[in-house]
Amino acid sequence: MSGIPDNSNAGYVPAPAQENLGIKPLQGVALGETKFGMTPEEDAEYKAFVQSAYDGRLLVGVDRIFARKLYTEISTSEIEEATGEKPRLAKLVVWFAYLASPLAMLITAILAAFSFRWWALVIIPAGFLGWMLNSMTARRGSSSMWFLTLVGIAAVGIHLMRLLADPYLSGFIASFAFALWCDRLLYSASTFFFRAFILRNPRAFLAFGEGVRIREAS
Repeated sequence: MSGIPDNSNAGYVPAPAQENLGIKPLQGVALGETKFGMTPEEDAEYKAFVQSAYDGRLLVGVDRIFARKLYTEISTSEIEEATGEKPRLAKLVVWFAYLASPLAMLITAILAAFSFRWWALVIIPAGFLGWMLNSMTARRGSSSMWFLTLVGIAAVGIHLMRLLADPYLSGFIASFAFALWCDRLLYSASTFFFRAFILRNPRAFLAFGEGVRIREAS
């Protein structure tokens, strides 16, 4: 969300420590454990928290793995029951990235076999290793999509304009870049949607507070 400080790095205190910031401790992430009815005092505290986030007085971070699991492992109906809201768009984007990345890697392996032939026995395992390392990096709060976005655009452009003589090679490069980009999209989108969710929906803030990291701005 524009205007809200974005920092999911280490150093954020887990939700229970929010009591020190004047915010009541959050309940667990398990559905059905939280009492969703808010008193006027609780509502006022939540609104003050959101305003502080927008003003930059509080920095709101998100556990990226938690956010991804929320959209891939908890059903829409369960989230709606807990929060009164159906995150259809968030789930659509996250699930697209979740499925597209391994599919793109499968296509990458097939194209590598056509382009590199026997060398594919080396290229394919190296590609899967690079993909897994990228996935691990994508889970960190400091990871960015911009570099891979530019690489992906360049790779797709090279393939579509047929700048390389071997279409299998250019396809391999484009497919591999897309697989890496989807992994970054998976966690970046999960983080973006989850942060926006808890800053507009107090029931989401209460139900899924385990994945929220908050500290005062220095």
